[in-house]
Amino acid sequence: MTRRNYAYLTLRYLILFLGFYVLSYGIVLSYRAELGVGPWTVLDIGIARNLGLTLGQASQLTGILVILAGFLLGIRPTLATFLNMFVIGEFIDVILSSPLCPSAPEAYSWRLGYLVAGSFLMGGGAALYISTNLGTGPRDGLMLGLTRLTSSSMGRVRVAMELTALTLGFFLGGPVGVGTVVSAFLVGPSMERTLRSLALFRDHPVLSNIFMIPGSTRIRPRRAHAG
Repeated sequence: MTRRNYAYLTLRYLILFLGFYVLSYGIVLSYRAELGVGPWTVLDIGIARNLGLTLGQASQLTGILVILAGFLLGIRPTLATFLNMFVIGEFIDVILSSPLCPSAPEAYSWRLGYLVAGSFLMGGGAALYISTNLGTGPRDGLMLGLTRLTSSSMGRVRVAMELTALTLGFFLGGPVGVGTVVSAFLVGPSMERTLRSLALFRDHPVLSNIFMIPGSTRIRPRRAHAG
């Protein structure tokens, strides 16, 4: 690998971590809204309440279990998979413990604003780390394994996973509410729109080597080092 490609790889990892942070901040905002959260955060909060863990630690525990389940289905985790599991949990706890962390507002309009903003940030953050094409997150890996095992569509498998996480989280005492529905409708479209925007860089001579939307771009070989 050339020095230039090492530089591109470093930038991709920086974007990966930026995506993790944006996603984590979105989770915290949705959590602070106190209107209900997305299915996996419902599960994380339920686990945290029952085991006496922080939200970030519960997220990491869920990630470990999901990685293990995916591995049993033949999905080999990558470095980015473990980074996804560990770093997002750490970011969540750091943000929640920060004096600059937004507190839960009293006005319903502000809480709804937190929820909407958090949902968009979660989708945008996920799109950022996906755009680096460095590997799947734990849940994406499990989805691929279940899709292959059941011969079903990814969409159906993902919905089944979300409903399972939501149900388990609900019975563990996780918060289910209007925010759960809002997240379901906003996170996906936000991620898709962000990915479409980043895909505009696919023909850029430099940025196409950083924002590598899976299936759309690749690092081009450098002629000076060919042969």
